[in-house]
Amino acid sequence: MNWRPIETAPKDGRQIIVMDPRQDCARVVSWMTPMEGGDGTWVYARKLSCEEPLIGEAIAFHVSEPTHWMPLPDPPTPG
Repeated sequence: MNWRPIETAPKDGRQIIVMDPRQDCARVVSWMTPMEGGDGTWVYARKLSCEEPLIGEAIAFHVSEPTHWMPLPDPPTPG
């Protein structure tokens, strides 16, 4: 899989991988539309390549300016 420009990322709630330039690491995120107005934000569920542990709930953390994204890989097949 190749990294794609963040402008092409889906904003339909599915989880994707983004590059977080503030931490120089990849994160699994989904787009969250605000309840009232605003543009929404990327919130993350887990880190993929950061050294510090994830603390708290996913909704408490957001990636303000991701630069690139890619889809999550398909899960392995049992067997």
